[in-house]
Amino acid sequence: MNLCSHYESLTNKKRLLDSLGPLPFELISNLDAWFETELTYASNAIEGNTLTRQETALVLEKRMVVGGKRLNEHIEAVNHLQAMRWIKERITNPQRPFKIADILTIHQKIRQSIDDTNGGRLRTIAVKISGS
Repeated sequence: MNLCSHYESLTNKKRLLDSLGPLPFELISNLDAWFETELTYASNAIEGNTLTRQETALVLEKRMVVGGKRLNEHIEAVNHLQAMRWIKERITNPQRPFKIADILTIHQKIRQSIDDTNGGRLRTIAVKISGS
């Protein structure tokens, strides 16, 4: 499938979804919770966090501690969720564009209680992805 036909297919699906009227609040709430967990899991897994999807959900939804996992892995998950929620609140004001200070705030929220010294600051040294 080429890009143009893929775009048309997605556009048609979006039109169909829109024609069904607004989604029920409960469904939107469930989708939002799923998205928060999925994005947190995927983002943290890329960085080496060993929490599984199910464990991530337990940490975020039930504030449970998963045995055999490092405290920092739990903190990373909670911080990521808090940063995402901050972004969602922040984008409700489209009149104010994102600035570098907003990106640094996101970074500070994600690194809180893990690396408070560097969280919210630009790096001054070169870094590389380990194993690359």
